[in-house]
Amino acid sequence: MSILSRLRCVTIDVTGTLIAYKGELGDYYCMAAKSVGLPCPDYKRMHEGFKSAYTDMAKHYPCFGHAAKMPNIVWWKSCVRDSFVKAGYDYDEETFEKVFRRIYSTFGSSAPYTLFPDSQPFLRWLRKEGVTVGIVSDAEYRYKDVILPALGLNQVYLSVFSPRVFVSLPVRNSVVTSLVEKLEWYRAVAVEDR
Repeated sequence: MSILSRLRCVTIDVTGTLIAYKGELGDYYCMAAKSVGLPCPDYKRMHEGFKSAYTDMAKHYPCFGHAAKMPNIVWWKSCVRDSFVKAGYDYDEETFEKVFRRIYSTFGSSAPYTLFPDSQPFLRWLRKEGVTVGIVSDAEYRYKDVILPALGLNQVYLSVFSPRVFVSLPVRNSVVTSLVEKLEWYRAVAVEDR
């Protein structure tokens, strides 16, 4: 008996597995700054500032602030502001608000993402073989509600986005296991980029 014939469910991570970012973070922060008449921030400093700010926010307010009942936009606004500050760019409130709105709306669309060429064929093949396909991700709600459908990935039968169920990546596998057990699926595989 082949492995595929015994497989009932495949869950797949999103970023780095089905989709990737186009360009660099600095591209989007530069466009946002230029849209309000500011010079481009240094790409390397912005990248390092973002990594640091994101790590801090994820540590203090995991799952995009879900447990603290922090609205998603507030979480990202803090993260983006800290990214700029850590990179050496501290804008007044009015200027920052304009820059932030541009960044937030860009990353809430499909514009900064690209679909890996084998993503849709792979998902179609799994469904054709009778395998239930799901997405399990720590991504925020805009992935499920806006970004994935805009990229043509809205034909998933099962999805768990951790901010909605309040789990972070280290315990995601237990969420998958729990989900599989609840649905009485005994043969499942999780696919991710790590």
